[in-house]
Amino acid sequence: IELPGGRAIGLVAYLDHDARQAKAELRKLIGEPDMRRRGYAKEATEAWIGYGIHALGLRKIYVSTLGTNIRNVRLNEELGFRVEGILRNEVLIDGRYHDILRMGLLSNLPAPEPELATLPTPDEPSASSPTNDWRARDGRGE
Repeated sequence: IELPGGRAIGLVAYLDHDARQAKAELRKLIGEPDMRRRGYAKEATEAWIGYGIHALGLRKIYVSTLGTNIRNVRLNEELGFRVEGILRNEVLIDGRYHDILRMGLLSNLPAPEPELATLPTPDEPSASSPTNDWRARDGRGE
């Protein structure tokens, strides 16, 4: 995340992009403390969600956040994320364990058409086995 004039104040990125499942984890951070609470995280996250859905074809975007980070939880909810689960005592920070909330956003893009496999006929052996008849494969042929 870069301000006009070139000052870098944070980042937004996708991790664990799974193209087959059309999902990815979104991470965001405003690393400059004096730049927090100014709407930059929301603006950058909105842009990145749009990129993920329209350019990458993501059906699901998910985030992980500390359960105690209410400001971030509320921001994620404003952007359409919903809590999907709680990872109890997941991280140790300053000698205390904290819960992590997993939040997800589902796009309204239709699911891709499934690829249909061409199955061999009973008289036609498959490439992976000498015959499709289970009785012949396990030695109980008639």
